[in-house]
Amino acid sequence: MGTQLSRNSYHNSSRGLSTARSQDNLRRTQGPVIYQPPYQAPRQGPRPRANSTSAIPPAYRSGPYRATRPAYPQEIPSRQNRTRAPALRPSEDQITHAVAHRLLTSLAAMLSSHGHDITIFVSGGIINVLLLGSRQFTYDIDGIVEDRRDWSIIDPMIDAVAQQFGVSGLWLTSRLESFPPMGSQRATLFADSIAQNEVVFRAPGLRLLALPYLWSIPMKLIRLQSSATGKPYDLMDAAAYLLRLLQREGWESLNRATLDGYRSRYALPSLSRRVVMDLNAAYSQIVNYGGPPGTI
Repeated sequence: MGTQLSRNSYHNSSRGLSTARSQDNLRRTQGPVIYQPPYQAPRQGPRPRANSTSAIPPAYRSGPYRATRPAYPQEIPSRQNRTRAPALRPSEDQITHAVAHRLLTSLAAMLSSHGHDITIFVSGGIINVLLLGSRQFTYDIDGIVEDRRDWSIIDPMIDAVAQQFGVSGLWLTSRLESFPPMGSQRATLFADSIAQNEVVFRAPGLRLLALPYLWSIPMKLIRLQSSATGKPYDLMDAAAYLLRLLQREGWESLNRATLDGYRSRYALPSLSRRVVMDLNAAYSQIVNYGGPPGTI
């Protein structure tokens, strides 16, 4: 495996690598990577700085990297729903950042009042909404716990919180526990999640930790390979996880061998070349749209 694609090589127009031939040479000599940006002709006019908010919608000016992309049309509640929905009741079970925080804060208070302090390991949209700020809302929170008996403590409180705020009782679910690859890999996932220590939410009585990004990225891509389970937002979610992973680890890129190694570690199905190419394109959209200084 050759040298990874460097962070600086992406901005090749300032490095004297502004031709398609130079890009082709890089691909031949540096080996397969998850993200290899295609050649782009020089932009007309000044390019907004990466940390500029002038071209970023207000909804995406928060979170660790402040902006990721324009929202999908499916993710933007209609004006009618926004004006009619009560302040704490998501329209059509849409859990926004503010709603998620209040629901979880109430659940944490209930757990704490009964002497509990429970960690839920979460995956999916709640990470994008509550931690990364790359989506406006999710539809539910999916998690697993080290001791499944904890659900007998949590479930009645989930229902109590749902009644308190008038939301569906499925706002927090344990459906992830029944996912097929989860059974034999639970101990590995818990250990890797604790080592990663990506805290999504914390209050006395409750902590939400993100499951490993190197598990979540292939999980999103696997869903995309299935027309029955893939969602419109899965690809951009995976690209947001990739950006966060590279930022946290200080990596310049993530090569295919590393991704496949962790996919095997978690006993996940193989990924097609097409879906990895789609991830490359989605990641390029995030960076071009206005990622933070220092990203690829």
